Amino acid sequence: MISVEEALSCIARATRPLPAVDLPITAAVGRTLTDDVASDIDSPPHDKSMVDGYAVLASDLAAGPVELRVLEEVTAGQVPTQEVVAGTATRIMTGAPIPAGADAVVMVERTRQVAETRSDLGGSPSARVAIDDARLRAGHNILPRATSLARGEVVLRTGHRLRGIEVG
Repeated sequence: MISVEEALSCIARATRPLPAVDLPITAAVGRTLTDDVASDIDSPPHDKSMVDGYAVLASDLAAGPVELRVLEEVTAGQVPTQEVVAGTATRIMTGAPIPAGADAVVMVERTRQVAETRSDLGGSPSARVAIDDARLRAGHNILPRATSLARGEVVLRTGHRLRGIEVG
């Protein structure tokens, strides 16, 4: 009797690999990849907020309590239109893109709305927010672009047998 290794070696010498085939992704479950699969996107596609709160410059908070002018409100799926500069903040929701200039997000629970006025003509709100969070540092509550998955990163290797979860 021969060993398992010898038997596998005999089989490998006597057979040839099947040719690769292109299939619709829905028909690929149970098939084996003949090439690596790499991501064609960054995930997340932008720096995004991990909490509801205010996108700020961390340096604005370093000296203690501060009041900042609120520029706009950005929800997930919206694109910020204004750059955060010293003395300003953007109200931001979880998953929303971080506006240019901002380097941290302070949680809404650590803020207090000071004033808000609205134009009778339907203009945007003019508001101020009080923040007391001197511990906040640059990068806090921000999920950087491509931290989950980077464009070009191999996600499935040659020889991997596809499962339903991988083909959607």
